[in-house]
Amino acid sequence: MILNILESILSDNSNNNNNNNNNNNNNNNNNNNNNNNNNNNNNNNNNNNNNNNNNNNNNNNNNNNNNNNNNNNNNNNNNNNNNNNNNNNNNNNNNNNNNNNNNNNNNNNNNNNNNNNNNNNNNNNNNNNNNNIIIIIK
Repeated sequence: MILNILESILSDNSNNNNNNNNNNNNNNNNNNNNNNNNNNNNNNNNNNNNNNNNNNNNNNNNNNNNNNNNNNNNNNNNNNNNNNNNNNNNNNNNNNNNNNNNNNNNNNNNNNNNNNNNNNNNNNNNNNNNNNIIIIIK
């Protein structure tokens, strides 16, 4: 009878040990799986952070490019405005020169008319003088 009890206790102990070992193995496996999952999650987080950094850098570069383009556009606009102003000034100068030319031409015409009038007067005077001389000779 005692032998039976001892055998039963030994058998129970052995079963308990096996169960404990199995539980320990399961726990170890679970821990390993959790660690692997944690590592994977950390790697994913790092990758996401790297992607975010790259995206931010790209955004900064794009903003810089936009700023440069805006500056170039402003410079071009300023140059265009300056060119337009220069053109306007040149046109004004041309108009002034044309006006001066017209005035000079008018003055020349007036001078020519005056000269013609003087010549006509001189001719008339000469004719009168000649007539007078002829009369005196008679």
